[in-house]
Amino acid sequence: MAMSVRLGKASEYTEAIRKGVEDAKKHLIQVPLSGTTIPYMVNTRFGASQVVLKPAAPGTGVIAGGAVRAVMESAGVRDILTKTLGSTNKANTVQACLKALSELRSAEEEAARRGKTVAEIVGKKRAEQIAIANANAAEQAAAARAAREEEARESRAIGGRRGPGERGDRRGGGGERGDRRGGSGNRRR
Repeated sequence: MAMSVRLGKASEYTEAIRKGVEDAKKHLIQVPLSGTTIPYMVNTRFGASQVVLKPAAPGTGVIAGGAVRAVMESAGVRDILTKTLGSTNKANTVQACLKALSELRSAEEEAARRGKTVAEIVGKKRAEQIAIANANAAEQAAAARAAREEEARESRAIGGRRGPGERGDRRGGGGERGDRRGGSGNRRR
């Protein structure tokens, strides 16, 4: 999964968002996953913020505070234990989290870098576990992608069936004419 976070500055917020998005596209990082978690524990500092990321067993979920949780969920990590130490400044915490994710390497990358096999680096049993976890994660990602595509097709089909003058975003209850509060027409007078 590739991701990035950047800060854009401008006098108008739309221009600042555009600048941030452009800069983020130029600085994407690849996040290696081992199944639904990270391959190993990592501890990183950025400014006065320190972030500790630990792999977790499948089914644990994302155990993280606000800023780190947002980064982990957008990176596609489903099972992780985290701790934020030092300053809790959100900008620095997010940067520390991204720095930690950029330091991670998959077992395959490390094996290729060293000129060895994955089994030589992590052991035969762990290499089999990694292969199984990666296969399961790929299946889950394919199923999630198929569900999103199906949902998009259904929403397009439903959106095209509306007749002229119909609105799908009606708010409030049926109420009487002039009743701005919604709900039933039974009011005390």
